[in-house]
Amino acid sequence: MKQLKKIVHFKKSHRLLFFAGVFVVSFCFIFSSLLFFAQKYFADRVLPNTYFSHFTLSGKNRAEVEVIVDRAINVYSGDKISVSYEGVTKDFNLSDLGVALSTTETVDRIMHKSESEGFLHSIISIFESKKVAPVYYVNTLKLDESLLGSFGQFEKMPVDARVVFVGKDFVRTESSTGSVIDRNLFLNELKESLGVLSKVDTLLIILEAEPSVTTVQAESVLDDFRVLNGDQVTLSYGYDKWPLSGQQLYDLVGVGRSGQTESSLLNVNSGLDVGLSLNVVKMDELLDEMSQILNKQARDATLQFSGGKVTEFTSAQDGQALNRDETKKLFFAQILKLNSDKNIVGVKLPVSVVKAKIANAEINKLGIKELIGTGVSYYSGSIPNRMFNVELGAKFINGTLVAPDEVFSFVRLVGDVSSAQGFKPAYIIKSGRTVLDDGGGICQVSTTVFRAALNSGLPIVKRTAHAYRVSYYEQKGFKPGLDATIFSPSVDLQFRNDTGRHILVQTTVDRVIARMQVDIYGTSDGRRVELGEPIVSNIIPAPEPRYEDDPTLPTGTTKQVDFAVAGATSVFTRKVYKGNNLVIDESFRSVFRPWQAVYLVGKAS
Repeated sequence: MKQLKKIVHFKKSHRLLFFAGVFVVSFCFIFSSLLFFAQKYFADRVLPNTYFSHFTLSGKNRAEVEVIVDRAINVYSGDKISVSYEGVTKDFNLSDLGVALSTTETVDRIMHKSESEGFLHSIISIFESKKVAPVYYVNTLKLDESLLGSFGQFEKMPVDARVVFVGKDFVRTESSTGSVIDRNLFLNELKESLGVLSKVDTLLIILEAEPSVTTVQAESVLDDFRVLNGDQVTLSYGYDKWPLSGQQLYDLVGVGRSGQTESSLLNVNSGLDVGLSLNVVKMDELLDEMSQILNKQARDATLQFSGGKVTEFTSAQDGQALNRDETKKLFFAQILKLNSDKNIVGVKLPVSVVKAKIANAEINKLGIKELIGTGVSYYSGSIPNRMFNVELGAKFINGTLVAPDEVFSFVRLVGDVSSAQGFKPAYIIKSGRTVLDDGGGICQVSTTVFRAALNSGLPIVKRTAHAYRVSYYEQKGFKPGLDATIFSPSVDLQFRNDTGRHILVQTTVDRVIARMQVDIYGTSDGRRVELGEPIVSNIIPAPEPRYEDDPTLPTGTTKQVDFAVAGATSVFTRKVYKGNNLVIDESFRSVFRPWQAVYLVGKAS
């Protein structure tokens, strides 16, 4: 009997398990079916419990969402935002504050949010309210312009203390506090309003603005600045030099606090509250000037010639670019190293180079494959006729092919320097006087060719120094002695092509920056040039000024026509190596006579 009861109980348990299983399977089937159909339904609709502003978007398709969003944004955009400070109130449109709301991007955000979350996620978070903020953009420059236009009278910018050079010493200026609009607070309140499309009137807050550098702090670094008095830092790349001293150097240095951004001052004194800093604004102005000269695009070479003269030539010019950030670091590192011993230091500019290609078979045949030497000179301050003569003389030289073992002759190429050749009157030194004569400025060309030949390691056959120092040839840091005069037909500049292949002389004149460059192309045989810095000695002061009567000038007027220049002796050396062999060892000596200032005194009747 007991056994029969157990069997009956066992059968009842199985029936219960069976019905429970059927129920679970049925529930899962029904739930999954509902989920499937719901996913299909919400595939292109907004998920439940989604809101934009105070509107519910649940179950709405894209077109319906666009209508709601566009209407809400238009209504909000039509409202004015009132901004007040000390009795002054101004109503702004959103566009006045540089705000732009995007209906399309807002709708994209709402629909994408529904698609990316999926319906299953929405079921799990069905009790969570999802509020989608509008997509907006704020033009902070326009915002600041509007605030300043209406409330700028309440602002006063703080004044930093500075260190300036006055007379013979550095002094500090006074700092002062300022008062500025709390732009961050205003912008945060505006963004909070935009996020929920709720109009909020704002009361501006004016903050006291402390100077970055106080009077006391500037006073504490005066001794650091005094170290700079008498120092010189020269930035250079090749023959291009920028010697900085005196006011030029002082302008590049300021007082800065640690942590200050590079937008105004770059402080390198880590761990110090204040110290010497780089005035980045002034430094960038200098770097702009330097980049105009140093930066070049790479240019592949092409060549066409006729009758032994190149008629069309595009030189193979390596591309190069000045590394501005590295230049700032190198320059300021030298500033920090200066001491009170009146330093003269040099900084080699970091310039990256991209090699050009040779794109003409004829160039390879002649051996004009690469740049083997360059010379540059400057002539800022020249009168227009002198500039014209420099350009004309450069054209006579440009494109000259020099065969192996041939001697380059400047006088032979240029010919008679006269009006018959197209030269104009410009100042030259003649018979102990500065006078107007045809071809003034031609020696700018011969000097530049001389420098190119020196740097190319070519043997100099003939060279004559000027009798007097000429200021043009000492511009941009060149010392006396790196010049060559010519006077047709007796005084010539000559050099020999001993490279074993043709060489090509190419000239470039830039009137804007008053700079001439001569490039010599050929095939490098590995020669290396060591050009010594000119040693200047035996300085002889200029004689007393000379005054001459001039009946063409009104009585009582004085006109200076010559400027005093001290005499000097300049000597520099040049060594040229092929491998380890010294093939040229020479020195160039120039003796310059002193030159007096000359004034014309009006004696017109």
